[in-house]
Amino acid sequence: MTALQLDSRKHGIDPAQLAIRPDETYEFNQLLEGLYDDMRPNGEIQRLLFGQILHACWNMRLARRHEAKILLESSPAAPALKAVTQFYTRSERTFHNAVAELRNIQTELAYRATLASNQDAPLPEIPPLIRTAQVHKQVRAVTGDKKTLLETWNKI
Repeated sequence: MTALQLDSRKHGIDPAQLAIRPDETYEFNQLLEGLYDDMRPNGEIQRLLFGQILHACWNMRLARRHEAKILLESSPAAPALKAVTQFYTRSERTFHNAVAELRNIQTELAYRATLASNQDAPLPEIPPLIRTAQVHKQVRAVTGDKKTLLETWNKI
């Protein structure tokens, strides 16, 4: 039997929060490793978002499995199918929202790294969830200034 590789500190979710049968451990570990390699979360917020993504992906798999079982055993009009479809839709929405937010955070961090490498001076201490490009764009629109982000930020 394969051991579950889920680490709540690393992956942002506790194994008790997921419905994983012992015979699904290998499949789950494959999903976990693949998603983790693709998304490479770094920091607590990213790990929490990764946990949401992992949970949603696993729930979507469960929903598809139950949907197939219902369709094989009854008809597409089976009442149980509605609940499974709603469960899938809710999980899918969670997945897309968490992926979008993780992408925004990782894009922001990449933008800051690019800015830092192009500045003569280090970037000022900017709170992690502020979208620097958006602030810079808004300040430039209001002031008409064509200054760099560092010059703009130091004025705020």
